[in-house]
Amino acid sequence: MQDAGWEPPRHFGGLAAPDGITRIERLGNPGSDLWHIETAVIRDPTIWRAVFTGTTPLHLIAAVTRALADPAPIMRDPRRIPGWARDRMTVHTRHVPATDVALALERRISALTERHHHVANVAPTPPGPARGRTR
Repeated sequence: MQDAGWEPPRHFGGLAAPDGITRIERLGNPGSDLWHIETAVIRDPTIWRAVFTGTTPLHLIAAVTRALADPAPIMRDPRRIPGWARDRMTVHTRHVPATDVALALERRISALTERHHHVANVAPTPPGPARGRTR
């Protein structure tokens, strides 16, 4: 997170995103950690919140924090973003030619078909010994 420009905020523990809107804080001890991640603008409603406990697998926490630190824009349908959240972000839209969409759809269908084909070709596991009583 620090490599992505996250720094300790002035009045809170943990780290804050470069824009100051998202904070992540780790509380507790190893094995009983509590991770709290929140996106909010002071005095406005929370836009997004996640809480992970000590039982949350570390690879899931790592995946979330990696995604949060990624500076790449996130593609979202602006109509599905609440108005109070939309006011806090920059929204860009662009029109994509129908031929590009059709080509992308064909590629996706081919990839899914290929994946399904590989799964279907896997030989089933032979049955093991029968369970239950024997004479």
